[in-house]
Amino acid sequence: MVPQPVSEKPLRVAVLVTEAFGSTGGVQLVNRSIAEVMARHPGFTAEFFSVHDREGSVCGSGETPFHGFQGRLARFVLGASRAFLGRQYDLLLVTHRNLFPLALFWKAVTGRPYALFGHGIEIWPRQTPLYRLALHAADVVLTNSRFTRDRLCASNGIRPERTEVVGLCVGDPPDADPSPVSDAPLLLTVGRAAAGEAYKGQDTVIRALPQILRSFSTVRYVVAGGGDDLQRLRSLAAETGVDSSVDFLGLISEEDKDRLYRRATIFVMPSRAEGFGLVFLEAMGYRLPCVAGNRDASGEIVRDGINGFTVDPGDPDAIAAVIVRLLGDPSLRAAMGRAGRSIRDAEFSFDAFSQRLGAALYRAVARA
Repeated sequence: MVPQPVSEKPLRVAVLVTEAFGSTGGVQLVNRSIAEVMARHPGFTAEFFSVHDREGSVCGSGETPFHGFQGRLARFVLGASRAFLGRQYDLLLVTHRNLFPLALFWKAVTGRPYALFGHGIEIWPRQTPLYRLALHAADVVLTNSRFTRDRLCASNGIRPERTEVVGLCVGDPPDADPSPVSDAPLLLTVGRAAAGEAYKGQDTVIRALPQILRSFSTVRYVVAGGGDDLQRLRSLAAETGVDSSVDFLGLISEEDKDRLYRRATIFVMPSRAEGFGLVFLEAMGYRLPCVAGNRDASGEIVRDGINGFTVDPGDPDAIAAVIVRLLGDPSLRAAMGRAGRSIRDAEFSFDAFSQRLGAALYRAVARA
């Protein structure tokens, strides 16, 4: 159910994004969700401006204007600025930290309200003066999690009452049940392996594997996702003596990802710096129990003892213990899988995201 507008006249919104359709990362998925909200929500009419997408990309239902600049930043800035001056928008929504300074130009030339969306590690530290000025001048700062909100506010002196936690969503859940554990239970991590970040926890899972293999000798650990840290992870698996039990798949298609989720027994990603954790929602759609870290926003999705376990992401012993427990208890896995699907459907559906985002943007305009 899409929420009804809170006024008879829809709000006219200009939306700035880095990319929505060029690849399948988390930022792109969030931007596509925002585009769908703007297309389906009766309270909005929107026009999108994207740094990296192609001109004419299909946005939402296909009726929402979408301007892509194919990575030409100067043309993007010029095109958005001309629109600010020539069209009568009610609100600007900026969906990525790198574009926040444009909101200051918007405010200077229109005097109208704007909203900023902060997602994760890029917004947690204290920002440079220009970005901090944009944050303080915003009519509302949206965040994807309470954890991100708290880090952002503490680092940049933002009052929590000027923020809104809107959560996120992923696509409609598949009609899928997890595969029963056979002779080869499958542990799955889906996430990039970037040396500059190295926080997803694949290395800690590899270090936990010797203990897991002592109880379940045929277990396989599948690491899906590209990145320049894969060679280090391969070397670590060899040094740990578990390389024959680990599969590094690199970048995979959406079809292959669906097949992996259907085959998986447990989804495991003990991240240390997750701003939200969209892949947990994906796994929960397949009724998979999840193992997550307890030092970031993962715990807002994976509730310890309910739809999975949250553990110290730097502790291989703790990770091994909960995985061995889950592998040895089919009833517990099934119960946690059902709980995860219920949480996903109730709290992180498209309609829930649409309601939260719509209400937050309307409140921003009302406060301006």
